[in-house]
This record gives sequence, structure tokens and C-alpha cells, in this order.
Amino acid sequence: MTFEFIKLELLQLSRSFTLSRDIISKVIVAAFVGLLFLTLFILSFALPKILKQTLGITNVLLFINANLLFFFLFEFMYRFFVQKSPVLALEKFLHLPVPISKITHYLLAKSFLSPYNFVVVACFLPFSIVFVDTGNPTSWFLNLLILSWTLHFFILWYKQKFNARPVYIFMLLLVVVACLAAQHYGIFNAGKFVAPFFQWSLNSYIPLIISCLLFGGMYVVIYNYYRNNAYTEELSNRKESKTLIHRSLGFYSRFGLAGEIADLELKLILRHKKSRGYLILSFLFLLYGIFMYKNSPSGTEAGFNGIHVLIGTFITGIFILQYGQFFLSWNSRYFDFYLNRSEGIDALVKGKFLLFIFISSICFILTIPYAYYGWHIVLVNLAAFLFNLGISIHFVIYLALWQPQPMDLSKSSLFNYEGMGIAQFIMGIPFIVLPVVIYGLTSYLSNKFLGLAVVGLIGIIGLIFFEQLSNINIKKLKKNRHKISMTFRQDI
Repeated sequence: MTFEFIKLELLQLSRSFTLSRDIISKVIVAAFVGLLFLTLFILSFALPKILKQTLGITNVLLFINANLLFFFLFEFMYRFFVQKSPVLALEKFLHLPVPISKITHYLLAKSFLSPYNFVVVACFLPFSIVFVDTGNPTSWFLNLLILSWTLHFFILWYKQKFNARPVYIFMLLLVVVACLAAQHYGIFNAGKFVAPFFQWSLNSYIPLIISCLLFGGMYVVIYNYYRNNAYTEELSNRKESKTLIHRSLGFYSRFGLAGEIADLELKLILRHKKSRGYLILSFLFLLYGIFMYKNSPSGTEAGFNGIHVLIGTFITGIFILQYGQFFLSWNSRYFDFYLNRSEGIDALVKGKFLLFIFISSICFILTIPYAYYGWHIVLVNLAAFLFNLGISIHFVIYLALWQPQPMDLSKSSLFNYEGMGIAQFIMGIPFIVLPVVIYGLTSYLSNKFLGLAVVGLIGIIGLIFFEQLSNINIKKLKKNRHKISMTFRQDI
């Protein structure tokens, strides 16, 4: 039966309208992943020497075991956001006269063939070879490998069980951030509580046996969950939190049709996993300042520099850059709807402007507690925020309108290059570099506070002439609307 499933997959691939493009993209992704794994492999060999020379670590294995918890926390984070669930594949097999149990086993096995399951190999196999004479590194490495594979099935279960309940997601993120912050500030090291388990695996196979039992138990849990819920709406993960998705934001109504589109766009962001991931990452990047501002110099003249301007630009405008790079691609399926409406193009562009302003404003407000490190940090973030709204937002949208590509929101977001073009690769340069260059030149000629004031003032001027600047993008879109619409009509 497995060979029949594989045959069906190959037939689907061969009949794809975009076969050649899919093959090229997969080759590029495979080359990139191979290069990444090779880099990790080489670094793993050199890690013991690096730790001894740079940090003065004498017992490298003990140090690694004490920090393995953070490796698995990080693995959980990236698996949660990028690991694809086999639910969509399950749905297309349900109509076949095949037992659900066999379909479930096949899809779980297929999901296991993922590069994420071999990151631990690239990171720790060379490391275990270096310490081949220390205890039993084979048992130690296999223990890590089985735990990583257990995490694979746990993520599948966790995402299906709790993905529609944002409170569980944010609670988990809070735990992860709390552990990392406690370690960073030296409050306590949570990794030391689990270090004895990994240290034990160097001298005994019992930890490996325990990990194998966890792996088997987790497989049974996810298998039973998929098998028992194969025909329910819950498994398809289309039932979202109604309180989040169907609730309208009243203040958008005062902006007319553009406000209605902004309200609808926000609902669509919360509904689709790819766009929702960008939104969540935008708020997670706000925590970046915790680690960067801790060592911020005090005083007035030395209180900030170009790096702080870069950080402020990044954390207050990351959503504009991430979501805005696919400005029209998000609406590629329904672009003709706006094309056939009076003032539809104007309302679409202005609605997205409203959305960017709303979310960026929330990001800035959430950075105000960084005043703990000094009020100069708030001033830096304010200047960067104003520059993002007045100037950078127009740069991003102007470049995003350069040959936009269609995008299928149902596909995985990692290594998915749908919607990507040359503009998406270069737009981050002016977005990040421009305010830093303006600040650097002005502060070099005068002083830092004047440089910061110039950055903020340019942003305010951009806000004053916001209508005129936004009309540039609207006119560009109207000029190329038929060409863009024809591109979006292709089968993606």
C-alpha cells in the first residue's frame, strides 16, 4: 500500500502545471539546506575548541549538557512556526477505499522525512565523534536524536490540539522567554535541572531506553488523534477562535471602504497560518531589545548610537517589512475583485496603509517599557517609528509593486518562495540602512540628538505629505493593474 501512495504522489507531481518551476525551487532549497547542514557539521567539530579558547570552558561535555534544554526549546520554537502538518495531505486520501489506519501511518512516516529531524545530527554527531573516548558518546547522541524525533510528533499533536487557542501558544512562548531571560540575567539556569539526565546517558543506556519509550508513546498519541479525528472539522484546523477572527475593530469604520478592507485584512491575517506567523514573529522581535539594551551605555552623549537606531527601526517596523514585501501577493486570488470595483484599487492600498500604521503603532507602544534602560531608548524608537510610517512604508510598498508574484496561502511558509521576486530580496536594504545613514551623517556633522531629531523630523514630513506619497504607489498600481492581474491569474 505504501508504494501505491508513493505512486499517487508522483503522478500528482508529474501532472502539475508548474512542474519545472517546482523542480528548480526544490533544487535551490536542497542546495541551501545542504550548505546549511555542512556549516553546522563543521562548526560542531570545532565547537569544543571554540568553547575552550573563547569561554575558557574546561569540561565541555558538562557545559553542553547544561545547555541542551535551551537547544530543545529553540528547536520547539522553530518547529512550531515552520513544521508543516500533514492534515492537508490526509484530506485528499480520505475518499479512497483504503483503511484510515494505513493512510495515517503513511502520512506520519512521510512527515518524518523532514530536514528538521536531522538538524540534531548535523549539530551533535561530529561533536560525539570528537569525544569518542569519553564514556559512551553513542548512547548520548542517540538519546538526543530520539528526543528530537519525539519533539517532531509532539509538535504535530500540540499544533492540532491548541493552535486554535492563542492563549496556550502565548503561555508557552512566555515560558520559553522566561527561561531564556532568567539564564541571560543569571537569575537561575533551568538547564542544570535536566543536565544530569544527559550526563547519565554517557554512562548508561537507561536514558536512551526512556527516550525510546517517550518516542513510541508520542507516536501512539498522534496516530490515535489523527485516526479518530480524520473526518472532523477540528483536525482540518479550519475552525479558528471566533473571538479573535470574527470580531471587528470599530475604529476602522470611520475610514470608509479603506477601513473595511483594513478590518478584513486583519481577520485574514489571523485566519491564515503564514500571515499569522509573520504577525506573531513581529511581536516576538520586540523582545530583541532585552538582550541588546542590557549593555547599553549610560549617559546622554554615549547613551545611543547607530546600532540603537537600527534596532528601533527593526522592531517598530518589522511587520511593515515582513508582511509588506508581499503587498499584493496576499490578495492574488481575489485581485480582480478590487479591479472591478469603483475606487477598489485606492481602497485596497489605503486599507493596507491603515493596517500597517495600526500594527506598527502597537509595536511602538509595546517598546515603551524599554525606558527602564533609559529614556533615550524611547526617543530612538520614537524617531525610528516616525521614519517607518512617514518614509519607509512607501519604499517597501513601491518595491513590492514591482512585478508582484501570486502566492498560495495554503502552502508551508518555510522555503516557500511563492510571491518572491527580486524586489523582496533588496527592499530590506533601504528599509534598514536609510535611517541609520541619515542618523550617522547628521550626528557626525553635529551631535547624536540632532541626528535623532533629523530622522524623526523626516518621518513627520513624510506623514504630513502622506496622501501625496501614497498616491505615487496608487498611480503605479493603476498603471500596471492589468499586467499584475494577468500574472495573478496563472495557476500557482
